[in-house]
Amino acid sequence: LLAEQQREHFLLGAYFGLALLMVVLGVVNAVQQSDKTFALYALYMAALVLMHAVSTGLGAFFVWPQATDWTGVAESVTLSLTLVAGLWLIRAAFTPQRMWPLLNAAVLGVMAVQVVATLFDVAWPTMHSFLLANSAALVALVATMTLLWMAVQRHKADTRWMALGFLPLMLASTLPVMRNLGVLNTGFVSQYATMVASVAAAPVLLFALFARVSQRRLARVRAAALMQSDPLTGLTNDRALMQNLHGSLMRAERYRHQFALVLVELANLDWFHKEHGRLMGDRALCVTDIITQGWYDYDAKYSTGGSRHVVPAEVPEEITKACLDY
Repeated sequence: LLAEQQREHFLLGAYFGLALLMVVLGVVNAVQQSDKTFALYALYMAALVLMHAVSTGLGAFFVWPQATDWTGVAESVTLSLTLVAGLWLIRAAFTPQRMWPLLNAAVLGVMAVQVVATLFDVAWPTMHSFLLANSAALVALVATMTLLWMAVQRHKADTRWMALGFLPLMLASTLPVMRNLGVLNTGFVSQYATMVASVAAAPVLLFALFARVSQRRLARVRAAALMQSDPLTGLTNDRALMQNLHGSLMRAERYRHQFALVLVELANLDWFHKEHGRLMGDRALCVTDIITQGWYDYDAKYSTGGSRHVVPAEVPEEITKACLDY
């Protein structure tokens, strides 16, 4: 019996250590990445730790042994806190207010009802208030699963990882709620299911948040590139031309070589569009890459709009000599 208790305490210690590590990682990345979803992740993991400390009795035994009033309401409060924190995290990660404003309003309503029902149960604890709080918790679980299902329909990698992480937690969270409603009996499964699920879900959720941050950073890089490049040809636009032309002139003066500003214009672009269609005409706009393949890599190519391209380039000596002889 003693060996079994020691093994149980070791497993519980390992769980709480891992969970607290996830909380610390969430806080650190929230500060480092300036992303509130990491902070909400830390809040959600902290709520899970608190809920499991209550459900296992370790909190009442080690942390608040004298707080008998808190022990009486702790299970209801921590379950509500965990559900609200989970919904808040999912809402921040999936941003339903952009695509589904009605769903977003419904989620906010469910969160508010959950908080009010829990406060009512704490202030006036009766059997009816207890059933009301747990019924609100069941509705919150349904709302969470609905939001996850709709987020998966967006076919984005980070949302699928997030849904994969939340799914076992949501399914496991229904067990203590059903137990409180009298549908299930008290046992190992209803007591430890959320703990086992959170061990598997915590790293998956953290990976999903990192994937989300990576995709957002890549999107910002692409948006910044589009501000200085032509989306059709990929050439740098005239704004960048004026910024970099001075540098090209200074480089030519420093190394004492000839410098040219070549204007390439596709004069018969309208004919291309009429004769071969818009697609072939757009492909013809990439002619600059063909006629300047032998030029140096640092010679930037620019699109000034329409059918005109500008290429600042170093002029080879033989071309300079031929032009002077001519």
